[in-house]
Amino acid sequence: KNKKQLYLYVLNESWEITFSKLNEINVLACTSEEKLYRLIATLYYDIKGRNGLGKVLFDSSVEELKKGDYLTELKNKLLEKVNTIISSFKKEESEIPPVKSTIRMAETLLISINAMVELHSDDDIENIAFLKHLFSLVI
Repeated sequence: KNKKQLYLYVLNESWEITFSKLNEINVLACTSEEKLYRLIATLYYDIKGRNGLGKVLFDSSVEELKKGDYLTELKNKLLEKVNTIISSFKKEESEIPPVKSTIRMAETLLISINAMVELHSDDDIENIAFLKHLFSLVI
């Protein structure tokens, strides 16, 4: 009907593909290290491939698009999927309550990926390796 609805449709379709990939990662029978790498690489390349299309989920300045609940639901679905994977290999001895800490880690991971894509767009392999190392220290 209009540009906004077209934008939301394209955004949704692109994230649905990512959600499907995350579901596959979640059920993999592999080490936590391999699962973490696959999580980061999948999110990294999917976010980079959107050419900024998905940044709106974490951009509080885009009020026009956030008037509806749709983007909030999409963001929450993304955080839930990432949180589920992170929770599967979260250390139990953490002093931070598991749910809050993994959701914050999911948010931090997504924001960090966006920053790496924006600031170091020619260093994909190094960016992914850095993020994997960083997050393996706290997971």
